[in-house]
Amino acid sequence: MARPLRVPNPENATIEELKQVSRVGSNETATRCTAIQMLLAGANRDLVCNALLVTNRAIRKWINCFNQCGVDGLIVKKRPGRMTIINDQQALQLTNLIDQPQQAQRAFWTAKAFHGYISKEYQIQCSYETVVRFFHKQGYALKTPQPWPDKQDEQLRETFLQELKQLMAQPHMASPQRHPLASLATKVFTALLARLKSDRADLADDQSALVQQLCLQK
Repeated sequence: MARPLRVPNPENATIEELKQVSRVGSNETATRCTAIQMLLAGANRDLVCNALLVTNRAIRKWINCFNQCGVDGLIVKKRPGRMTIINDQQALQLTNLIDQPQQAQRAFWTAKAFHGYISKEYQIQCSYETVVRFFHKQGYALKTPQPWPDKQDEQLRETFLQELKQLMAQPHMASPQRHPLASLATKVFTALLARLKSDRADLADDQSALVQQLCLQK
């Protein structure tokens, strides 16, 4: 003999109370409240399932929650998220380790090296992407080396710098009123000259950086 179908207890809440809860709750809470409202109004289960696109099992579960706890049983509780792989205490230690790579007998950190180090020393099993997200969360960014042409002629660079200086020293460059494009040209040449000087000053740094694939800089 089949079990009789459970029905919601009308004494636990009125339809108006269910409507109020459905307006302030989440979408899932609203669906649950709507289902109970329809059942209290006399709709059969098949109609409720088809109208709300839910299963008969879900309806039975919601009725049980409503009969046991009233409207509170229909409110969807916030589900706990996945636990963080790196907790707050470890995050503080790892941040200090990034700032002071000498603690691990290193001159600097790469993301790949740091991932391998914490997996071995701290027993933190996480993916490389998790380490990169941790860097970003702590305010770090990945720095990639700038390419430097191997066949660059330093003598031609120096000659070009001298030509720029001579050009900027000409009278029409010093008096923008005499030439409508002089002011713009001065700004362009000044920026280009500064870039060339900066490139030459950073040559040593760029050459050492080329050996690194990922370097962290806070």
